[in-house]
Amino acid sequence: MNVLAGAGTYNWVSQSSYQQARNILASKQANGNMNARSIQNHTKQMFSNWNVSMRGNMEPFQGHGNHNIAIHPDNFRRMAEDPEYFVGMTALFQDIKNTRENMSMFPPPAGTTRVASGTIVDADGNISGWSIIKSSTPTSQSATERRSLFTVPESNRASWAELMRNHLEGIGNTDRNNTGNWMA
Repeated sequence: MNVLAGAGTYNWVSQSSYQQARNILASKQANGNMNARSIQNHTKQMFSNWNVSMRGNMEPFQGHGNHNIAIHPDNFRRMAEDPEYFVGMTALFQDIKNTRENMSMFPPPAGTTRVASGTIVDADGNISGWSIIKSSTPTSQSATERRSLFTVPESNRASWAELMRNHLEGIGNTDRNNTGNWMA
């Protein structure tokens, strides 16, 4: 089982991703490669075959498919300056990638199709997720589209993966529940 790292500020990431991020940090430091551009390029490689946005303007519901991520560029500058932040964010990116790539474990409700979904990491490192589903009811020929957005409060990061899983499983709900804020 992949448990939380349990050490330091970033105890809300998985242990395997945390260790991998520590190894990447050591390699980058040894090669003198701790600058924002190098970190940005490494992150793009990590998310190859994804729709990756690294601009300041990050709106939900932008992208197609289920492999969308928007990362504010301020994160890369901070990662270059703060090794602990580098490790935490690199591990977080890996955990996001692993969760998104295993979304088949969290199918949408019966009668619906997930059209698109993604993750946003804002300038402060806060995480939000979004998804768009379409459903078609047996009594109506028209499909309806539903958009939802959830944000993981910093105080609740220890369970961000659980929140994402609950969000993906419960996206058919129309009311606000413990997974975040639902938008019609």
